[in-house]
Amino acid sequence: ARLRQAQGAAAEARHILAAVRQRLSQARFDAYEPLLAAVEAELLLRQGVVEPVEKWAATAVTTLNQVSRYQRELDLLGLARLRLATGQFELALGFLAELAAAVQQSGRQLVQITIWLLRAQAFGRQAEAKAALATAVRLAAPENYRRLFLDEGNAIAEMLPAVREVAPAFVDALLADFGRGKADSLAEPLSERELDVLRLVADGRSNREIAD
Repeated sequence: ARLRQAQGAAAEARHILAAVRQRLSQARFDAYEPLLAAVEAELLLRQGVVEPVEKWAATAVTTLNQVSRYQRELDLLGLARLRLATGQFELALGFLAELAAAVQQSGRQLVQITIWLLRAQAFGRQAEAKAALATAVRLAAPENYRRLFLDEGNAIAEMLPAVREVAPAFVDALLADFGRGKADSLAEPLSERELDVLRLVADGRSNREIAD
């Protein structure tokens, strides 16, 4: 379902989740329903759907201390994403702090990277946002964990040029994946005269012709 969502096939992702829910019901694997609900909440938020996720959150927030470690991770991430989507950034940061404390000693690096990516979005244009994104890049670059960044969409893409110096090759690859390329990370855009020169080069003109 996550793969189909990443490919832009939102309807197919929802269909897959519905099929899983039906199989769980038939097999009476009720213990897996909360896990499925958390994944469904994540995908709905990525699709811009908030209302049903609010209903999920009302239950999830009351059971955080009664579920497994993995379930709690998913729930806290979902709750943080929901509060980001509704503009409640302080609440989002609170859920992320709670999750960070839980995974600090576990070595769950992918979760840690996701926490920093969500923190960067919660801080918005504050200096803390750049610091949070820089930490995410620093953790992700050695293993080339690009999918985590791509799933966060334009909010992260717009911030990446500001942290390029942390891992230039990694950030350039991300910008290319986002369809922005390295040109977007230039400190200054090319001038009209510079663009004229490039057009003449592309036309096959000689250096003397270009100079003239």
